[in-house]
Amino acid sequence: MNFVRRKAIQLCVMIFGILPLFSFGQKLEVIANQILSHTAEIDLAQGELKSVNTTNGINLRLEYGQMHISYSLPTLEEEGRYYQVIPSIQFNGKELPLILFESLRGDWGQDLNPGKKEIIWINLIQEYKQLEGDIRIDLEINQWGQRKLPYNCDLGQPEFTSRQKLPYYLAAGVAAASIGVGQLFKNQSQDIYSENYLTASSFAEASPFYEDANNKHQTYLLLTYAGVGILVADITLFSIRQHKYKRSKKLYDEYCEDRLGNRNGQKLNFSSGIIGGAPGMKLTYHF
Repeated sequence: MNFVRRKAIQLCVMIFGILPLFSFGQKLEVIANQILSHTAEIDLAQGELKSVNTTNGINLRLEYGQMHISYSLPTLEEEGRYYQVIPSIQFNGKELPLILFESLRGDWGQDLNPGKKEIIWINLIQEYKQLEGDIRIDLEINQWGQRKLPYNCDLGQPEFTSRQKLPYYLAAGVAAASIGVGQLFKNQSQDIYSENYLTASSFAEASPFYEDANNKHQTYLLLTYAGVGILVADITLFSIRQHKYKRSKKLYDEYCEDRLGNRNGQKLNFSSGIIGGAPGMKLTYHF
């Protein structure tokens, strides 16, 4: 299982590295960066957190086998900016290889607004049972945005067309296919286990069935982790792209429409009348 988790983490990291290619050259950048850290002593079996302090912006509490990580994001200086929070957890000096979207719930990832936030680390007892020692929580907080405002009107009206959305739809389809194929392997594994392994008359007869069922189960886990990773990354990147488009459209409408109105608002006005003492037609073309 540890081998499968390591492979799944490596695969998801690769996916998160590739999918930004779908962002089409966004000009967002990190405006500010900060890392909040908090170290405490944990005894999971006793449900205790010792030597907890809140002076560095993070507050921890252990409740019903889950750790609640509370923190706050300060007010943003300009409209259109947002926060990205990347958590990491170390135990006795070694980083825990968490699959973040599987182990952490709440306020982390992209597109976070200011205010009080909370991350919940779930399934501690199921995953670890014994967790006793020093635990350190690190939150890397990045403030994203564009340094130059308002919108550059020379770029024209912002667009987010169906063609530009196509890579996101394709990525979602790949994710769904990966998860679906994984379910097929899971069903095959369960069928082999129940119909062949459990009904075998000897260990020698049952052993090949167990290996086959286990291999299919590992394949199911890899495909499922990969599919979920692609889907989460795709949704995140699509949200960023949509967020940028809406922000750019709002800035364009606010700063560009009035300035470009005389240039783009071309009119043809026709009016009948008298020209040079004779009946005629007046044609006026406004640039």
